[in-house]
Amino acid sequence: MPTIKVNQAHNKPLPEVRDIANDIAAKLKDSYDVSSSWKNDTQLSFKRTGLSGDLNITDSSVAIKLDLSFLLSSFKSTIEQRIREQLEQKLA
Repeated sequence: MPTIKVNQAHNKPLPEVRDIANDIAAKLKDSYDVSSSWKNDTQLSFKRTGLSGDLNITDSSVAIKLDLSFLLSSFKSTIEQRIREQLEQKLA
């Protein structure tokens, strides 16, 4: 199963990082029909047919891990690139 792993350092307060995570989740929903829900204050869960994963926030970084099915593996580089760009733009 192909996996996307993206880590981005930040120095922003938790509420601001949560807002950024919600923006990323909205973009994934619009582009790939991915649903999301907060498991707790620092972990956002993603799910759709063929994709599951989490976004984890710490005081100094954001880590995203998504597992893709074989059918979505052809989109791996595109999804990963978009997530990296969003995190770098909003958190760096």
